[in-house]
Formats: sequence, C-alpha cells, structure tokens
Amino acid sequence: MNATSQARLADIHPILRTRAYQFEQLLGFEIEIVQGRRSFPLQAAYYAQGRALLDQVNSLRAGVGLAPITAAENKVVTRAQPGYGWHEYALAFDAAPIDKGVIDWNVEHPTWKAMLAKAPSVGLAEGAQFRTFPDNPHFFPHEIPASPDDETRYVYREAGMEEVWQELARLYGLK
Repeated sequence: MNATSQARLADIHPILRTRAYQFEQLLGFEIEIVQGRRSFPLQAAYYAQGRALLDQVNSLRAGVGLAPITAAENKVVTRAQPGYGWHEYALAFDAAPIDKGVIDWNVEHPTWKAMLAKAPSVGLAEGAQFRTFPDNPHFFPHEIPASPDDETRYVYREAGMEEVWQELARLYGLK
C-alpha cells in the first residue's frame, strides 16, 4: 500500500486498519485509501456540497484545507451530516483500485466488482449496498450498523472517540 494510503489509515480504528491491509492482500491489486477519518468540519464541508450556495461551500472547504470547487462540481456527495457517518469516528475508509498508477473510478470495472465481492471475507461491509445512495468506495466493519445512532453521538460528545470504540466493542464485539 502506498505511503498516502498508509497515512490515511494511521488514525482509524486498529481493527479496521488491519482489515484494510488484509483486503489489499486478498485482492491482489493495489488500492488507494482515498479517505480515512474525517473531522466533523470536513464532513460539514462535504455535506454542504449540492445543498448550499457555492460561496458557502467553498468557504467551508477552505476552512478544512480543500481546494474550491466549481458550480458544476457543487453536487451532493454524501447524505451523512456531521456525526451521522462512521468516518468521523475513525470507523470507515474509502478505497479505490489503482490501474496503471491512477485511481480507476469506473465502478463497472472488474476490479471494483472484485472489491465488493471480497470485502466480506475480511470483515468489511460496503456502502455500495446502501439502498438510497450507494457509496461504492465506502467500507466499514461488518459488525456495526451502517450508520451511527443517537447513542453513538452522545457517547462521543460526552466521553470521546475511545469510549465510542469501547461501546461498540461491548455492543457488537468490535475489538
């Protein structure tokens, strides 16, 4: 796995990091981790896309170090408000296959199909199965629900990330 991907995996839950490495080994081709843990402000910037005026979107993006986007790019990219996705709790990553040194975003390509077929064998659930907004590059531990609930958000606010992880270990066996 390349250095950029390794850096993006550095601050996600240890079991998920292990599964990401196992995943690439199982696939037999290189993947890039395009997103790991997201801050709440970063998630807010993504959530604003396609919902807010371009100036506001670009202001939010600038606040988290992202380049501005054009009006044509101001499209919905997530349905998860801050705190409503696993990225903010370091329990999700987005991955894409590398073809000839570049990310292949063609989700119809056989490498994407291989990723989706093999993810469960290393304990990963994938967002491509989301009914209303399929998220092909999104992977998270299969033990946990597809999205955090109010209790998760409460635990995070009151006690932080480590306590969220401990609560998920108690509830779902995520260790």
